[in-house]
Amino acid sequence: MDVLATTYSPIPALRGGGGSRGAAVFPSNQHHLLKSPFSYPYLFVSKPSSSLSFSSKSLSQPPPTTLAGQSHHKGAATGYAAALIDFSRRNGSTAFNAIIRDVRRLTIAVAEVLEDHSMNDEEQDDAIRGVVGRAGFDRRLVALVRMVTTKGKGPGAIAGVLKEFWRMWGEMNAAAEGMEVVVASERKMRVEELAKIAGEMQRARGVDLVKIKHLFVERDMDISRV
Repeated sequence: MDVLATTYSPIPALRGGGGSRGAAVFPSNQHHLLKSPFSYPYLFVSKPSSSLSFSSKSLSQPPPTTLAGQSHHKGAATGYAAALIDFSRRNGSTAFNAIIRDVRRLTIAVAEVLEDHSMNDEEQDDAIRGVVGRAGFDRRLVALVRMVTTKGKGPGAIAGVLKEFWRMWGEMNAAAEGMEVVVASERKMRVEELAKIAGEMQRARGVDLVKIKHLFVERDMDISRV
């Protein structure tokens, strides 16, 4: 049986239902990792030597592009990117994943437009608006692109928004992947029961990956003396 020296505090209202009755769920550690116009509670701890991991369907890292070298007004770009992420998260994981896919497509398209030096800034803005207008992008992303590209700041402005979006998304993803919880119970629980608890934590915390560490009392053994 694993022995943990850390003292834990229970998370209210998060108990395993059904067959997992009597199990208590504990956070391993808690830190606020993001400082942005919006904030979400994230948990981060070092990975244990032995654990069970349950992850929801996630997306790969953003595609490599030449956007990083584009000049932009970072403050405005950060605000636009934060608003897009905030809205998407508040509408659930399906909406957020859909936005991620669309932003990935847009990132590739914008990079291709910016690499075409035969066009001036106005023509590049027109080309970018044309891409989002005919390729089935989310309507809110389309509205954002049109608003940014019509402000006369050049095509680098939308590149800056995309760069900030991926930076924030990377920080969120790194934080979410570090989440670990401890489940303590009076008996050894089945994998299915632990998976159910992991699912509850995913929905409650809005993370992609939950690592479960299970503590249980073996017969004739008092956990308080371990």
